[in-house]
Amino acid sequence: MLPEFNIDLIFNLEKPWTIHSEYYKGKSYNPTEKFCFLSGLHTKPLYVEFQNCHMFGIRLNTTAASLLFGVDCSELKNWSIDGDYVFAGRLNYIQDKVYSLPDFYNRAKWLEEFIFSLLRQHSDLNTAMKISALLDGLCNKKSSGISFRIEDYTGYSRMHTLRIFQKWFGIPPSEALAFRRFEKAINLIHKTTDSLTQIGLDCGFYDQSHFIRIFRKFAEMPPKQYLKRKTEAVAQLPY
Repeated sequence: MLPEFNIDLIFNLEKPWTIHSEYYKGKSYNPTEKFCFLSGLHTKPLYVEFQNCHMFGIRLNTTAASLLFGVDCSELKNWSIDGDYVFAGRLNYIQDKVYSLPDFYNRAKWLEEFIFSLLRQHSDLNTAMKISALLDGLCNKKSSGISFRIEDYTGYSRMHTLRIFQKWFGIPPSEALAFRRFEKAINLIHKTTDSLTQIGLDCGFYDQSHFIRIFRKFAEMPPKQYLKRKTEAVAQLPY
């Protein structure tokens, strides 16, 4: 599973997965042994295998880490935490509700409404939406080849801008912009027949070597190798 700029709230209804990652092996931790876990922002590929896969979940903007669960997104970088921690006593209720519903559609519909109810009542929702829109705007400027200082658009000092990005996005501003361009490139590889050179230019990379370097940073392979191995599932390759 290649990195994608989001976090995932996952409910695993089958056997645990095997995770081939030094981040998890080093701490003898496998979040998939739990009924529910929050998978944070991964900046490196995550290698997993499983015999049967029966799960569902909801993909969230990185800002949801702080909004929903009171955790700075930086604390979730290349890591996951258990659902009993993030839901603070409500997990049994969620688990009972999920198992009482008959199928995926009803489970997904209920979960979506439950998460939205938590978001709507949060006092920082507007702030999160503004900072997320700011990043989108900066990414568009970067793709257009416009040079700028990020702090000029946040209205804060360079250090405070760094703290804002670490809280809401989990990584520094320059890495966040590179990550988003990498993610855009992945999607264009699947959606267009353009050459890799054109895709790199469309994503705001200076030249092909710059594109390859950033792509390799997140995917641990060059874009040409990903193009050859790609499947119908974006950012997922056979292990």
